Amino acid sequence: MSSSVGSVVLQGHGSYVPLSLIAKNLEQCSVNELEFFLYNLRSNNYITQDVTLNDYTVLVNKLIKMLNGQSVFDSWKALQVTNVLFAYNPVVLCSFSKTMIKELGNKLEFMFKKNRLNSSSTSVEFFKSLIFSINNLVKLLREKPILKREVLTPNLAPIIKILTNKLPEVFDVKLLEIFVDFLKELLVNNTSVFKPYVTKYHSYLQSKLADETYLQSKFIENFVLCHLINLNYQTSSEKNSGNNADNKHIKSNLSQDQWNNMIHSIFVEIKKVLSLYEDILDIDEYTKSIIKQLPSEETENESVFDFLPLLKLDLNEANTLFQINARITLFVEILNKFITLPTTFQIKLNSQSIIDVCNILVSLQNFKLMKGLRKDTNVISCLSLNLISLAYDSGLSLFGSLLSLKNGVHMLPFSKKLLIILQNFLVPLYNNASKNKTFNLNKVMTQKLNLIKLFSFLSDLCLSNSGLLISKLQKEDLEIWNEFLNLAITLLKEDQSLYYKLQSYTNTINDIKNGSGSKKKSNLLKKTDTISDIYTVPNAFCSSNVLQPLSDVLFKFLIESIKYIRITTSVRSLIEKQAIVDSNQDLMKWLVINPSLESSNQSILPIVASLSNSDIKEWLRSTVISKLPQNFIQQHIQSTIDNHNESDVVEENDMWIEQNSEEAEEIKDEDIKEEPPLKKQKLSGPVYEENKIEESEKEIKTVEHIAPLIIDTAIEVVEKVEIVQTQNESDIEESDLEIPELDLS
Repeated sequence: MSSSVGSVVLQGHGSYVPLSLIAKNLEQCSVNELEFFLYNLRSNNYITQDVTLNDYTVLVNKLIKMLNGQSVFDSWKALQVTNVLFAYNPVVLCSFSKTMIKELGNKLEFMFKKNRLNSSSTSVEFFKSLIFSINNLVKLLREKPILKREVLTPNLAPIIKILTNKLPEVFDVKLLEIFVDFLKELLVNNTSVFKPYVTKYHSYLQSKLADETYLQSKFIENFVLCHLINLNYQTSSEKNSGNNADNKHIKSNLSQDQWNNMIHSIFVEIKKVLSLYEDILDIDEYTKSIIKQLPSEETENESVFDFLPLLKLDLNEANTLFQINARITLFVEILNKFITLPTTFQIKLNSQSIIDVCNILVSLQNFKLMKGLRKDTNVISCLSLNLISLAYDSGLSLFGSLLSLKNGVHMLPFSKKLLIILQNFLVPLYNNASKNKTFNLNKVMTQKLNLIKLFSFLSDLCLSNSGLLISKLQKEDLEIWNEFLNLAITLLKEDQSLYYKLQSYTNTINDIKNGSGSKKKSNLLKKTDTISDIYTVPNAFCSSNVLQPLSDVLFKFLIESIKYIRITTSVRSLIEKQAIVDSNQDLMKWLVINPSLESSNQSILPIVASLSNSDIKEWLRSTVISKLPQNFIQQHIQSTIDNHNESDVVEENDMWIEQNSEEAEEIKDEDIKEEPPLKKQKLSGPVYEENKIEESEKEIKTVEHIAPLIIDTAIEVVEKVEIVQTQNESDIEESDLEIPELDLS
């Protein structure tokens, strides 16, 4: 193959390209030729006696020259070759890693000079490749003892120093994300090297912590990980005393105390912010007592979170109320990271305080605006949305984090009060004047996006510890759970709330035409011709089904509830109807397996068999449970056999017909007619005994006890107290904090 200038000559060079030829043509090669070189450099042929150390030296020097050149494209090509060469060639890694990591660090420092960071998109893309190459080389050196000690440890410190010093100068969000992700890995995997620079990086994260950008969660995670290292390391009096080796165990305890003290400080700050609602909402005494029980400051020293900006609240500007929401959300996310991230030491998990915070956040949405405050529409709307967001985004999120720890072990001591707290999610969805606790369809459909989170949590609660958390619910708890089931069925129904509103709109227009409407409503007549569609075909403007993700979550919740919860007959009938309407095969299957205890003689098995597909019908053929009507199963199978042709062969695993040879027996109509009635038939296949089924059910419900690591809290006797205050009708008229019927979907 012949080529022009800049191309590669490959004739007579054996099965791989020599390193000298790659080094010679690397600067002039195109992207396609570079890809060919990278493909060849992965070969093991370069690790032979034919390739000398001098050949590697020539190629590495060429890479360094290109890396330090003026051409961005040449520097980018050098980075790609470096990644492949050091990853696939251990000889190069052991011989030249020290030189290359120094050069990459120098290139990083060079890029920070003369405002090259924010000059162009090309420099941003090159920065991505540069950080990736450094990170890749660090990972390659990390698990090698000698290379880590002699190469990585002394040369990684300058790179960390550059990044921590120059980060305040970076304003490009994409670059910040790259640097933060890289420093996170160094924090976790190279804590000893990071120690001298952790205080400066921690200070930078403090300035970025309250910024509501999409990087906020990453800033929070890095902020928490900084506490794995003693933040007072540089100012320690032991630094130059020579006793560092003797006091090593003390330093590890300092990090542990630092971590636990931060968890305590978060509860203190949350208590301060929640106390603001005592001046806005008419909170009952029970909730006030819970707020008082939260940890308080033990000393009069300044707060650990004094770096956060002060809240500037003004009820004349209702949107300032969302600052409370943002601050609590920030503290809850920090608390989630502190209790879920892995540590090298044990932490003190105050489960009681976490449950109390969740209880307060969830119940605040049910309290009224304090008497004496002006009932401004903007204030009521902003405050209502604020409290709803606190309940679902903060309270439910904290519940989920606690449930994920050790498969819900930390929530076991509080299982008796758990559903009482969760019932607060139902209260805003009821009709205001309803004594039967019927749901307002308009409110339910408005909150359906939030209810995805709620029912997803309830499904996880069913699965936690194989149902141990909900296996022994009291009568009151079962009533609450049946209300959740009723709410799930309500959500699965069609959204008719818009239909009724449009129908009311039509009636208003008709009243105006007939002269019965007021003058204030005359503006409804000023409409275009297209608005006539609203009252002629109102169904065309209604959403017929709920969201598909919500539908999946709801059916999963119903299935898990049927497995573990004793469902009332009325609610079960609603579930059965909904399963049949939606033709949900899995839900119908579990309804058949778990018949109702109150109506054990009833079963939807005939309907399931008629609506099921072929897979479910095969499942029905193998279902033998004593509680089910076996007569119908045999009748269904017999009718299936009648529809077969004479050439059909009975399957080998058929439980009703035995096969004594390889060829299946043909079933004729005459044989079927001569058989005795179905009620007198006997099954020729194996039948599971009832006691064995009960033993298997017992095995499912028995769970091994899992001891928690540390639960530093006393289990208190919990009194079930209704959080929602009952008020007279006069009070409701005077000061109601009504949840606005806003369409947030």
